[in-house]
Amino acid sequence: MSRYPKGYVKPTDSCDSCLAWGDFSGGLCPACYMFGRSHEAATCVGCLRVQPLKWGYCRLCWCQARINGRTAEADVRARLGAIGHHQLFFVGLHYRRGSAPVVARRGGGRGAIKKPPPAPAWHSNAGWRQLPLFGQVPRDYGRLDPTAADLASPWLAWAKYLAYQLAEARGWGRGIRIAVNRGLAIVLTEYVEGDVIRQSEIFTPLRALDLRFGHTTTVLEEMGIFLDDSEPSFERWLAERLEGLAPGIAAEAERWIRALHGGGPRSLPRQQSTVWLYLNGARPALLGWSEIRPPAGGDPRGRPRSPQDPARPPPPRPTRLPAFVVRLGQAFRRDLPQPHQSHQGRPERVQRAPTARACPDRPLRRSRRHPQPRD
Repeated sequence: MSRYPKGYVKPTDSCDSCLAWGDFSGGLCPACYMFGRSHEAATCVGCLRVQPLKWGYCRLCWCQARINGRTAEADVRARLGAIGHHQLFFVGLHYRRGSAPVVARRGGGRGAIKKPPPAPAWHSNAGWRQLPLFGQVPRDYGRLDPTAADLASPWLAWAKYLAYQLAEARGWGRGIRIAVNRGLAIVLTEYVEGDVIRQSEIFTPLRALDLRFGHTTTVLEEMGIFLDDSEPSFERWLAERLEGLAPGIAAEAERWIRALHGGGPRSLPRQQSTVWLYLNGARPALLGWSEIRPPAGGDPRGRPRSPQDPARPPPPRPTRLPAFVVRLGQAFRRDLPQPHQSHQGRPERVQRAPTARACPDRPLRRSRRHPQPRD
């Protein structure tokens, strides 16, 4: 049976345990109800009331110790023992992140103290430097131990300062900053002025250590010591798609695809997906044309061989062109000038006046639509 009759609304009241004022059902607020389920009741040391206790103090004393902890940095037990009064509050407006107060760090806020920004550093322009006797020798960054990195290098100090400025401008997170500093420490160890750091040499080592390759190369580009020697993906894709075509057909197809990809004097570059679609659609037809070749040692005009010649394989079946290639050829044929036409473009239809055939035996017949008027 319910404690209150049907339709009864409990008025706003104060909690019997923490004395908080608000709307709730029953005699205890939800926080005190859950607090009492996990603690046994006894006499409180602070307020001398019989309430559920934690470390000998009720929930009201714990709330007051939390409020005192915002202004005084002391031990929790010392704040509990110094309680002389209680500050009342409303239900649901107290601090919800645990009953034990957290000591605020110096300067405000919570958590660990942030590290100071790196000291400003710039590239020192030396008046002279010793030119190398030989060219730059390729380096194997994968054999370098990350713990043996040179952290006192002036190049690393300059790189860290640039990385800090880029992180502040572009919003890099803490994890990205740490990964970039680690990558710069590995790459710039034993670096000599005048050398160039190539992408092909540092891509695999940085990815093996799960470091930020793109952010690290951004800092190196800002320093002016990075060289992107990687082959573009478009070049690899084009070489794979042109494989198997005849040399002449492959050359013309490559010229066409490069004009679509890079644009021309009177055309804009197309999207990469459009270029892929065009070449993938025309490749079956180009392969078919590449297979149609004159037989070895035979007549390129296709005349029959003599019976003494070896048997010739049957000619390949004609390959059907894609629909868009056929329509493209029709459009070019319609718009381009023809040799037998004296004007440019598609010829216009010439309207001729209707003529009647004359017969010597009979007079001309008049049209039924326009009869001759009677006299």
